[in-house]
Amino acid sequence: MEIAPGIHRIDGIKGVNCYLIANREHLLMIDTGLPGQEQTTLKYINRKGRKPTDIRYIILTHADIDHIGCARRLRELTGAKVAIHRGDVPIITGGQGFKTINNCFSPLVKLVMKSMRFRPLEPDIILSDGDQIEGWHIVYTPGHTPGSICVYQPGRNIFVGDALRTNSQQVPRPISRRICIDLALVRISLTAISNLEYFNVFPGHGAPIIGQGASRIKDMLVRYANSPKLNG
Repeated sequence: MEIAPGIHRIDGIKGVNCYLIANREHLLMIDTGLPGQEQTTLKYINRKGRKPTDIRYIILTHADIDHIGCARRLRELTGAKVAIHRGDVPIITGGQGFKTINNCFSPLVKLVMKSMRFRPLEPDIILSDGDQIEGWHIVYTPGHTPGSICVYQPGRNIFVGDALRTNSQQVPRPISRRICIDLALVRISLTAISNLEYFNVFPGHGAPIIGQGASRIKDMLVRYANSPKLNG
């Protein structure tokens, strides 16, 4: 579904939002979904009259399995270059395990992840804060994972990965401390995001915020200023 001019949320991807950006004649993909969902992406591209080889870059906001699960297979099928921040390279290459989740669902999560066949890969592009890919800026926002990033188009759009979430009414909220590696870094990253200028916000989970994105994020920080979610 095209949710903003030139920006599509891929229909049918389960568990996470994955996006396509129509950047001139090419496509950029933001995150890939869990392992085994690559055909959902290819079918969506085909329905839009595009070819898999139109995807030039796959930018990964962070190395959780629901965001990077199809990266290797999609690269094989499209020829796209896979980009990820250097902080999460050990995870995507298989040198380091996925982060643990400490809650009552941990045993179930571990069982599900064990059943998934994630294929590690060497990224084509290792990102740092301030890098650009076809005019989109990389903003380093660690805390959820060591290498979490946002993908930012000044004054217009920002893809925030799991730096924050939204509900079905487009209301932003902080992510749970249980899925963060460093809550202090999450606070710093949210402040950095709130200091940018953008119109639309595209989260990894929840409804995209279309319009007044920057002011809504600032309001969220005020609303949660004394919350344990940000001040654990």
